[in-house]
Amino acid sequence: MIARGCAANGAHTILIDVNEQGLCETVEELQRIISDSKYSSLETHAIHGDLSSEDGVKEIVAKVKALQNPVDALIHCAGVRPASVHNHQFVPSYQTSKAAVDHLVRIMATEFADFYIRVNAISPGIVPSGMTTADASSNLHLAKEAPAGRAGNDEDMVGTALWLMSKAGSFMDGKVVRVEGGRLLILKGVTSNSD
Repeated sequence: MIARGCAANGAHTILIDVNEQGLCETVEELQRIISDSKYSSLETHAIHGDLSSEDGVKEIVAKVKALQNPVDALIHCAGVRPASVHNHQFVPSYQTSKAAVDHLVRIMATEFADFYIRVNAISPGIVPSGMTTADASSNLHLAKEAPAGRAGNDEDMVGTALWLMSKAGSFMDGKVVRVEGGRLLILKGVTSNSD
């Protein structure tokens, strides 16, 4: 969804994924968005690669540099299937991975501060996505309990990402922006809702 928002708002995009079929489908979708927009001269590139090894990372970095140097914004999208305290469940591996991401943002922002490379993250609440199921185990029904009274949507996530990438977000660094419709304000057991 963020790649669609970037393309629709005039950004050249380079997509990287280990899933070649998904990558090709997304590039085709972005090209349709671009061709129907005032940004018809934009370019969308795809790099099929695996970031799980140092050699894979080096190969992808070289390909990105050949396409676009410098890079203005880098977005890493990786999801963890929802299941934690948001469903009133105790799932330590999920909860620990979320806390690790929060801490990693601060560590990386500190590491790159001398270069003023900003590192921020978006922590979405209940937002329908390709990982959301429509069965009884889905947490989508819980969205109506949030002060916003609804689940998040593409505009909520894309708007936040565009803000962080734009001049308007240029003073944000080392932060995790929680875009969750106020749901964390009402959950039992939540002791801290902000950084």
